[in-house]
Amino acid sequence: MPTITLSTFEVGPLLTARERGLERTQGSADLRRTQVEVELGPDGIRFPHGPRIGWQTLDRIRARAQQCFRIDDGGQEQAIAEFSATTGWMRSLYPTRGWPTTIVAGFNMHRMEEIDPGEDTRRKAAPLLACRGPVLDTATGLGYTAIALGREATEVVTFDRDPTAIAIARANPWSKDLFAPHITVHEVDVRDGLSTLPASHFGAILHDPPSLRLAGELYGLEFYTSLHRVLRPGGKLSHYIGNPATKSGAGITHGVMERLRSAGFRRVQARPDAYGVVAER
Repeated sequence: MPTITLSTFEVGPLLTARERGLERTQGSADLRRTQVEVELGPDGIRFPHGPRIGWQTLDRIRARAQQCFRIDDGGQEQAIAEFSATTGWMRSLYPTRGWPTTIVAGFNMHRMEEIDPGEDTRRKAAPLLACRGPVLDTATGLGYTAIALGREATEVVTFDRDPTAIAIARANPWSKDLFAPHITVHEVDVRDGLSTLPASHFGAILHDPPSLRLAGELYGLEFYTSLHRVLRPGGKLSHYIGNPATKSGAGITHGVMERLRSAGFRRVQARPDAYGVVAER
């Protein structure tokens, strides 16, 4: 039976429908990925599947606007958040009006101000969509970039050393396509994973690591040299960094570009619209 997943954005319209005296309305049980008919009664609501969910439960979800929730078999909410013993980071699924994002150790993993996480993902993946051959996504997270690449590529390989990241992705309805047959998710440090792969293996690489503060090793010359080794001649790298308009962002971008050149990449260019850089082997 499909899991019911809700946030303030789904329950708000249901509570409004109740105030209007409606007995049925359209709603979403999967963070607005799809719509279904919902029954409204004096003691709560029912989706076509799952338990009755009481009005008090919906009130609590609406009030906790920065979290997403699974509904258990008893109709109670369980926050989609988990502490990782592997990294020492707290991860949670954070709702938006579009695709949800994830908060990792207090850092938001997608842009949400000028654009939403969906558009953020499209901009990261855009430079690589014409590339051929297997594609590498270095940091799985919610799997959005792997999914975007997988719409064009016949094979996507992605790594994340944190089992909690994969657990949050499994709980997110928008990450469902991450577990398609042509996408291989490895729960291992990408540095270890790359060492087992042959040279010139990938036609494209999307490198969207956590922030420099959380994962500085993924911004270093040694790691960039490993990326260069597994990328095919003529292949492209798209590297997300962060806002280049800030003083810190500009400094990080400059350092990244210099290290990519030192690692052997050519045609290293800033992509301010995508908050990153692109390069070729």
